[in-house]
Amino acid sequence: FDPTNRPIDADNLQRLYDLVSAKNLLQEFPILVTPEGVVLDGQHRLKVAEALGLPIHYIISTNMTVEDVPGANGGVAHWKLTDWLHSWVKRGKPDYIRLSNFVKAHPWMPLNAAISLCTYGDRAGSTAKFKQGGYICNDIEWAGMVASAVLDFKPYASFYRFPVFIQSVAMLFEHEDYDHDRMMAKMGYMSRKLVRCPDVSTYMALFTEIYNYRTYADNRMMFEKLSSNSKKRREDRRMRN
Repeated sequence: FDPTNRPIDADNLQRLYDLVSAKNLLQEFPILVTPEGVVLDGQHRLKVAEALGLPIHYIISTNMTVEDVPGANGGVAHWKLTDWLHSWVKRGKPDYIRLSNFVKAHPWMPLNAAISLCTYGDRAGSTAKFKQGGYICNDIEWAGMVASAVLDFKPYASFYRFPVFIQSVAMLFEHEDYDHDRMMAKMGYMSRKLVRCPDVSTYMALFTEIYNYRTYADNRMMFEKLSSNSKKRREDRRMRN
């Protein structure tokens, strides 16, 4: 096996095992290997053949590399973000290693939310950059602070793991004078107000209502979805690249 290829998926392996046990079509779907015998495509088929004691059929490719596998796999399961993360970690990319460590420390957080939190700057085309190995993990401390705050909301929000909610909590901290202790104090008796919302803007309106409950007008705050260089955004969080 090539360690930079995606890892074996247990569910996919079991599903393929059952299919091959019922009808062996491995001959019709040979695996691809390098001249040195490294598997390029067909890891799961090889595992199933070994488990069932079946001969494995293969084609030796002199042109294909593991980088070509995702694009060539149109007829099978597409690579997930977790597969790309695994592959770039195995290739020793420091930014992906840092992201992987963050994900391991916060296993409750969806990978797409972690990817967004752990980078700061121009995110246009970030998914494509992530797959191509161009991801930059430059905001770990910020991501850790937001993750901790999200867990503070956990007793009041069963949907705390949802990316939109995580993004909304991060947006609270983007506001210059946001006081998280004050928000948590209000949540102690306003928790029924916190419901799942469809987008960040709706969460901002809801958080504004909770945060300002029984607060004098001169101490109220209006939360909103901020742009990268909004004047309401913390100075240290305004776009700097």
